[in-house]
Amino acid sequence: MSKIYLLLHPTVLKVCALVCLLSVSASAQNIQLDSTFGVGGKVTVGFSDTGLRSSHAYHVFAQPSGRIVVFGGHISGGQLGTPSVAACGLTSTGALDTGFGNGGKILELNNMFVNGVEALPNGQFLRLLSGGFPNTTVLNRLNSNGSVDSSFVANLNIGSNITPVSVTTRSDGKIVVFLRGIGGDDSNWVVRLNANGSRDGSFGNNGVLLLNFRRPSRAAAIGLHILPDNRILVGGYLSTSGAPSGGNVAWAALGDETGNYDRRFGLQGVTRVPFAPGGIRISKTLLQPDGKILLIGHAYGPANSSFMILRLTSRGRLDTGFGQNGIAIAPNITPDSFDVGYSAVLMSDGRIVVVGTYAATQGSPALALVARFGANGVRENYALTQFTPDQSSFASSVAIQADGKLVVAGFTRNPDASADGNLFAIARYTQ
Repeated sequence: MSKIYLLLHPTVLKVCALVCLLSVSASAQNIQLDSTFGVGGKVTVGFSDTGLRSSHAYHVFAQPSGRIVVFGGHISGGQLGTPSVAACGLTSTGALDTGFGNGGKILELNNMFVNGVEALPNGQFLRLLSGGFPNTTVLNRLNSNGSVDSSFVANLNIGSNITPVSVTTRSDGKIVVFLRGIGGDDSNWVVRLNANGSRDGSFGNNGVLLLNFRRPSRAAAIGLHILPDNRILVGGYLSTSGAPSGGNVAWAALGDETGNYDRRFGLQGVTRVPFAPGGIRISKTLLQPDGKILLIGHAYGPANSSFMILRLTSRGRLDTGFGQNGIAIAPNITPDSFDVGYSAVLMSDGRIVVVGTYAATQGSPALALVARFGANGVRENYALTQFTPDQSSFASSVAIQADGKLVVAGFTRNPDASADGNLFAIARYTQ
């Protein structure tokens, strides 16, 4: 059994016993590829017929109409070529949906990257882009068919050397964009827009709020959530020891609409959960309907990595009813494998689906990994999927259809030996 050592919440200030890796529930229903989708449950999509190219999918959504929409990026001219924005729409059977984009695809040669996508209840999307030098941030609203809604004009110009992190919407339709500084600037900003993209002048300074979240220094902010009472929750990971994996502390901070810490949360507004010795990385944050917070990613051992989920209470304490005192570290798929968590989604019954990659050893081809956890943090089941024989496949995003099926998007190596790079890879699973 692999071992991962954990140092508890800093208010405890002591080393706890070894974290016991959680057992798999034998009674849980299997996760299986859906044979009614694509070929054996799998679809790949490319965005160029000739020349060097590479495509990567990072966001997947199931529209109310049943269409599956995938957003990502495309590099033309090889891995070091020009970045472009790519997307595709699929029917419920996995065929390209000709009612989306141009024959089911969108390719914009605009030297931009997709940083975030938010699905709106009416089937539209908010799409957050960045690119250029100095870095420029653009927020579009797309119609359900992928076309740009020209009636929406967003004002996100707050300076240079700023890159977007995420976009979300409030219950009243207002839009919240989370930005961070680059090039040595560790500042964080929130920009709040009205539903039409104009600045919300009632918030911050003409709609812009500089967050006073500097106490978690050297922090990577991964997600932002707006609570029902409009408080601002941010979470991610940071390093206090130069851990080779990139971080050794998971953190979350809660503030009010003025950017000040809510000192009822964690320790004076901030919760830190340190790990040792291998480090961790948080890749996704989720907010449960009951106000509990999930920090999802993976933890590193001496020679492996494992899916990891932390759950905090609404007051920023480790939830002792989840995993081992608030922390669930899944057993490795095979001994000393590298299981890396990239994204996750909440099911309506409180269970959690985490996606990422599995590799038997550090140098072996990766497989797309989909795992379902119970509401108590115990891993119930998982599935491994390969798209291209003897080549790596990655799962970057997951969505749940209205019928409960899981749609997972990522990328895989192009099987065409004359081509360069990757293709969108989409799979659908029953559970």
